[in-house]
Formats: sequence, structure tokens, C-alpha cells
Amino acid sequence: MNIFKKIKEILFSPSLYYAEIKNEKGIKKAFYYSLLLSLFSLFMFIIEIFFRKSNVELFAQTIGFPANTVIGGLILFFFLFTVISGFIFSFFLFIWLWIFGGRHIYSQTYKLYIYSYTPVYLFGWIPLIGGASFIYFLILLIIGTKQLYKFSPLKATLLYLIPLLIFLILLVMLFFFGFLMLLSFTDTPLTSGF
Repeated sequence: MNIFKKIKEILFSPSLYYAEIKNEKGIKKAFYYSLLLSLFSLFMFIIEIFFRKSNVELFAQTIGFPANTVIGGLILFFFLFTVISGFIFSFFLFIWLWIFGGRHIYSQTYKLYIYSYTPVYLFGWIPLIGGASFIYFLILLIIGTKQLYKFSPLKATLLYLIPLLIFLILLVMLFFFGFLMLLSFTDTPLTSGF
């Protein structure tokens, strides 16, 4: 299947697309798809590095390495992380779905994760839109989980929203306690300035 057609189907007709991939054997197609979109993300990352080259050069000076070495290292790390993280995160997703009754082989979960991650691959690098692409990634995960695992819409939604809400609550608490600690170190009363 043409990569652009595949992207269009995933983004605009996810239920139909997930119904089609049920019979797709192994992870080969999903891996090549991931590799292509990782290369696109890498290209956008390289452009971003060159727009922020002065920051990278300052960082390179600070750690005592040549700027080109640091840039090369960042590019290599970004690409490897993008490709390898698909396997790692889909493994955790596999365990998570298994706990709640999802009895599929790992390759189904890998495909679910990789294809759902499409908006982040394509738009995650754009400020503000990157956040929306993550939300759409979650929506695609829910649709794909419902389709591939035959979970109810409510169960598929709660599987992702509950951990996300717990994470956000912990993040807010961490920020709040960090803010309170910062205030205690500066000995600034909360009412100063009023």
C-alpha cells in the first residue's frame, strides 16, 4: 500500500484501517512504516537543530566536545530512540492490555502502537500542534484497541484516560511541591507584594 494512502486512512478512517490490519502477519510492514516516519521526524529534528545551532554550540562548549560531534550524537540518538521506543512502548502497552483481558500476540500491539503514533510522527515537532497530535494519538489508540481487541468503547477509553489522569495529577502535585520548596528556599512569604 502506498505510504500516503496508508497515512490518509490511519488519520481519517482509523476504524476501517484497523479492521484491515487484523490479518496483517508479523510486524514487518509496521516496522518499515515506523522507519519511514522516523526518517521524516529525523529530518524535522535536524532542521530544528540548525535553527537552534547556537544553543547546541553553547552546550557543546560546556561539556567540552566539538559542536559537530554533539550534533551528530543528538541526531543519532534521536533516530535510534524513535525507532527503538516503538518496540519498548508497545511492549508496555502489550502488558497493560494483557492485564485487562487483551489476549493478542505482541505483533498486534506493536502495529496498534505504531499506526496510532502516526500524528505524532508527522506533527509532533510543530509547537502547539504537537500537543494536539498527542491527543489524536490517544484517540487512535482507543479506536484501535476497540477494533483489534474487541473492548467496549468505555473500557478502551478508560484504559488510557485513567493512567493519563493519574500521571497529570502527580505532575501537578510535583509542580506544586516544587513551587512550595522554591518559596521556602527564598524565604519569601506568599503575601509579599500585597
